[in-house]
Amino acid sequence: MRILYFAILLLVVLTGAQAAQVTDIYGDGSVKTTQDITNDMDADVQDGDKPGLVGVFYMLQLMSAKPPVALSSQFSDDLSRIKVQFDRDVLLPDGAATSSTGFGSDGDLGQGFIIIASGNKEITLYLGLGATIALENLAISAGAVFSKRNVPIAATTVPVGAPENPVAPVFEISGPNVVGNCDSFELDANVTGGTGTYGRPIGYAWSSTEPNLNAILVNQTQHKVSIAAEKLPPDSEYQIKLTVTNFVDQSSSDSHNVTVKAAPLPEVIPLGPSAVDINYNDSGILLSAMVKANSCGEVEPTFSYNWSSTTFDLNVYLQDQSNLAVVIPMNYLLEGFSVKTPDVTHYLTLTVSDISTPSVSVSIDYVVTVLGPEASANILGDSEITISTNSNLVIIGEDANYPSGIAGETVPTYEWSCSNSKDNPCVNAATFKELKMSDYQGGETGERLSIPTDVLGVGGYKFLLTLTNWLGESSEDYISVKVVSD
Repeated sequence: MRILYFAILLLVVLTGAQAAQVTDIYGDGSVKTTQDITNDMDADVQDGDKPGLVGVFYMLQLMSAKPPVALSSQFSDDLSRIKVQFDRDVLLPDGAATSSTGFGSDGDLGQGFIIIASGNKEITLYLGLGATIALENLAISAGAVFSKRNVPIAATTVPVGAPENPVAPVFEISGPNVVGNCDSFELDANVTGGTGTYGRPIGYAWSSTEPNLNAILVNQTQHKVSIAAEKLPPDSEYQIKLTVTNFVDQSSSDSHNVTVKAAPLPEVIPLGPSAVDINYNDSGILLSAMVKANSCGEVEPTFSYNWSSTTFDLNVYLQDQSNLAVVIPMNYLLEGFSVKTPDVTHYLTLTVSDISTPSVSVSIDYVVTVLGPEASANILGDSEITISTNSNLVIIGEDANYPSGIAGETVPTYEWSCSNSKDNPCVNAATFKELKMSDYQGGETGERLSIPTDVLGVGGYKFLLTLTNWLGESSEDYISVKVVSD
């Protein structure tokens, strides 16, 4: 046994065995490393005892055990996690289910990151707030994980790979498409999606095939870029390209075209809303605008004003309008207005042009919608009447908004009902049967109600008119009737 001990000790020295550790090898719950077991066996020899068989057994076992080796790591598709693969099954220290130490450096995994072991050859790092790690080496501290034989990993690093299914950044460029030669204009890229575009660095690279413009753009690295049009030859169109790259090297590109005019562009401002709803029985509508000249030269520009519309008759009328304000009579707005198309929308454009440089123009759009009539039930006369027996009660209703002169117009429908002072349906005073108002309706559309008061008898009554117009919209009106003895 003494010879075996010295042979093992020599092998430890020659092989440089790892300082692995095991738990409870002597049944006392203690944690022992190869050095601990060597010291125990050496003490046995010094005391004249034989080295313990348990110590020899575990020394041989620990010398044959190997530490885990990190093989690779990779971001998840949403970049919220990193999975680390090892060459063998691994456990967190003390067999814990989770941990928050042993991985990363300088806070690159973020605040509050969590490590979870799956019980096999993989662990998952759930990144915390403010994580900065990218496609770089992930630091793993000594003892961050253990093999199932309780051999700790040595300090190491492992490269972090890109996700399997990354999505390139999704963005759009906003900015003007036409500018004047004195203008400075701004383009702004708004990133709306893609892998790693929230809370992580994003790279912006602006460029153009036009040399003068490219010289301005080449050093721009932010999502906004400002350009002075005076540095570019006028009467030309320029294409500006932007490439956006996320922190896992996924890129996408888009472009924006801008035309530089040979003179300043005027600013055209609508006076009032540019989208207006009007009723079909209005007299018409007034549209107007104001113009601010942006002069960068000695000559103050003068302008012409042209109105147009996509509606034929309205467009013919607008051809004769050459001012900043235009009054449009309703008859030009009723084109296409019918029972099948009760609401008609017209699209109009005001174009302001520089008289000396006709190619320099600015347009603004208006939207005018003519709305069909709302139902408006109305019973003619007073809202309360008193009538004696032995007479005839006549009530006439109407639609106060009934249209006239509209193609395909249809008449409204009239529905009458009657209730007594106790809110019960009216009954025949002689037979006590419920009265059907349809038996007493007259006129072309049922708008007239004629009932002998003897049928009602003495008492108070309420007659309700429910009117439904040609658009299917309903409205109500009522009249109170008091029948007294003759």
